This record gives sequence, C-alpha cells and structure tokens, in this order.
Amino acid sequence: MNTRYILLFTLISSLLLSLTGCTLLDPQPRNLEPEWTMAEFELFEEVSPASNQWWRDFQSEELNSLMTIVFTDNLSLQEAYARLKQADASAVKSGEARLPELGVNAGYTRTEQETDLGGETDGRSSTDRYSTGLAVTSWELDLWGRVRAGNKAAELDRASAVEDLRTAYLSVSVETVSRWLERQVKNETLNLLQNQLTTNKKSLELMELRFKYGQSSALDILQQRQSVASVQSLIPGVEADIYSLTNELAVLAGKPPGTDLGLGSQSIPELPAIPAPGIPADVLANRPDVRKAGLALQSADWRLTAAKADRLPAIRLSASYSFSAGELDPLFSNWMGTLAASLTGPIFDAGRRKAEVDRTMAAVDEKLSAYRRTVLEALMEAQNSLIQRSKQAETVVAQTQQLEAARASWRESINRYRNGSI
Repeated sequence: MNTRYILLFTLISSLLLSLTGCTLLDPQPRNLEPEWTMAEFELFEEVSPASNQWWRDFQSEELNSLMTIVFTDNLSLQEAYARLKQADASAVKSGEARLPELGVNAGYTRTEQETDLGGETDGRSSTDRYSTGLAVTSWELDLWGRVRAGNKAAELDRASAVEDLRTAYLSVSVETVSRWLERQVKNETLNLLQNQLTTNKKSLELMELRFKYGQSSALDILQQRQSVASVQSLIPGVEADIYSLTNELAVLAGKPPGTDLGLGSQSIPELPAIPAPGIPADVLANRPDVRKAGLALQSADWRLTAAKADRLPAIRLSASYSFSAGELDPLFSNWMGTLAASLTGPIFDAGRRKAEVDRTMAAVDEKLSAYRRTVLEALMEAQNSLIQRSKQAETVVAQTQQLEAARASWRESINRYRNGSI
C-alpha cells in the first residue's frame, strides 16, 4: 500500500514540475568578458532589427527595379529561405514532443472455425469482432527539462536560420549594388576612352596636316599614332568588363547570362552622405552574422542541457480507451480503459550518454569560440572601414587638387596657343 502511495506522489509531483516548466538544468546566462567585445556590447537583442533598404539612397529607379528582380528570383535567397522553412518545421516537430500524442484505431476481425465431429456432418462456425478506441502513446513527463531543452534548441536554430536569411539578403544586396556601380563606372570609363580616342585622332589629323606643310616632324606623327593605338587597346577590355558585369547581374537576378535586364549606360549616381564615424555597440550587435553566432551558442547550451537530462531517470505515461463487441449496435456499450506509468533510468550504457554530454560540451566551446571570432572580425571590419573612409577622403582631396592643377595647365596651354606662342 505504501508503495502505491509513493508511486502516486511521484507521478503527481513529476506532472506538476513538467507543466510548470520548473527544471534544474537550464543553462546559465552568459556574460562575455569585455575585452572580447567592447563596452556595453551584448550577446544580441531579442527582437530582430528591421531591414534597411539602403540602396534607395542612390535615388536610381534603375537600381531599385533591379533590386526588386533580384530579391524575387535570386537562387541564393531561395536556398536560404528553404533552409528557414526546414528549421521552422524542425522547431514545430520538436515542440510536439512536449505534448501527448493521441491516436485513434478501428478494426474488424472475422474468425472461421471448422470442427471434425467424426460423422457425415462437420461443425462449422464463424465469429465477427468489431473494435475501436483512442490511445495515448508513451508520453514523457519532462521532469528534468530534456524535451523542453530540445525544443528551445530547435527554436533557437530557427532564429539562427532567420539571421542566416538576413545575412543572405544583405550579402546579395551588397553584391548587386557593387556590380551595378562597377558597371556604371565602366560605362563612364568607356565614354571617356571613346572621347579621348576622338580627340587623339583629331590631333593626329592636325599633325599630319602640319607635317604636310613642314611644321611638324615625322616623330611627332609617330608618337601621336602611338597615343591613338594605346587608347584603342584599352577599349576592348572595358567593353568585356561591361559584358561580364551585365552577365553577373543577370545571374544574381536568377536569369541566364545574356538576359536583358533593361540596364542603361547612365552616369554614376550621386553618392549618399557618409555616415558619421563611430561604432555604436548596437550596430555590431545587430549584424546578422553576429546575431547568428550568438543564437547558435545559445542553441548549443540548450542541447547540452538535454544531454545532461538524458542521463537522469524518466517517467513515461501511456493510456488507452477502447470499445469492442461482436456487433456494431452494442459496440460503445463495452469499453475498457488502461493507464500505465513507467520509471526508467540508465544503469549501464557503455558510456554512451556521458560521451554525448562530452560531445555537446565541446560543441558549446566551439560555438563560443565562433561567436568571439565573429565579434572580433566585426570589430576589425568596422575599424578597417573607418580607416578606409578617412584615407579615401584624403585621396579625394589630393585628386581634387590634381584636377584643379590639370585644368589650370589646360587653360594656360589654350591661352598660349591663342597668342601664337605654341
């Protein structure tokens, strides 16, 4: 009698603990050392940041239309979205393990029997049997949070897949805009080369005319022909680059190479204002690659919890409620119900569960190192971008001075030519 009370008390306590989600093995919150990140830098925010259509700052309808096509048909984005759907389905599948699975069954059996009576007539009989019922398959009372931990890990994997999709969107948008801008630069370069070629050819005609009247030498003509040939040699390479960039944009848009995307040869758009210098902590924390690494680390922590809980005893329940009769009419008048509980725990498994704990602990260490590496790389990229911005500004100032000097030299040459000095 005492044993029955103990078992009943154990079942009720386990059920209450399971329903309230009170577990003893939940992973502890992580606080990374400041030297690994920066002041006030957190693992990641719970809410995913809103997307930013940064390319619209270029104010180009052509680019906006191209980005719409890319985001609709890009194959890399479709792959990332398919991975997200897989992670979503896995999270749903893992969550169902926390609830009992209810099934229904129905059956019909007919039994024929013939008995040898030793006479001319044998005994023959038949029996019909109908059955139906409901059954709850083996359901684990999540006493130690093993099932809950697996569900949390699957949910974090789904959140990581969301960040993976955001990373893919960001990467594809950056690559598309970069290719588009590079194509515009090549178009500008081609226009400059064609104009320079026209100018060099006119200069050659003038030199040949001056040579005819003895006002220039054969060396001047040969040198100018060399200049014409030099410019002509640059044009095919630029045209090939434009063709290659157009094909790359077509593939990014999920189209075959050579597809007409309606791209023109418009000039380079005005660049948007450069953001103010500085690296706010939330900027790094909102990077999708950093968020993905942080979510992967948390998922590994929960899988470690599940592995630890798997070494502890588990209580499982099963139940059934069935009806059976020889005819359909009184079928639901004859019923039988069963409720069973079992307590199982590992005694000897050749170290399999302990090895799984060791494996998941090593996986946590791997994800922690990956997260720290991702943060350091993000810091490096941010710092490098700031330095490049500063040096690029210096380059623009130097090139502006060079341009002004060239314009002054050109104006002086025109004045001397008009005055007959050259």
